[in-house]
Amino acid sequence: MTIQFEATTQQVKQLLNATNGVEGLDDVRTAIANNLADDDSQKGEVPAEGDNAVIKRSE
Repeated sequence: MTIQFEATTQQVKQLLNATNGVEGLDDVRTAIANNLADDDSQKGEVPAEGDNAVIKRSE
């Protein structure tokens, strides 16, 4: 199952802390922690001349 929600980094960290030690959620906690560590921002990406100033990522 895939679940998508919007939360701040702080809220995700609080969620991880709240589920710490809850039996059966180790895999879920690991997946959330791994995604939290991934940087999906666009910083460091420079648009080519003529491109829009904002580059949207498509997934």
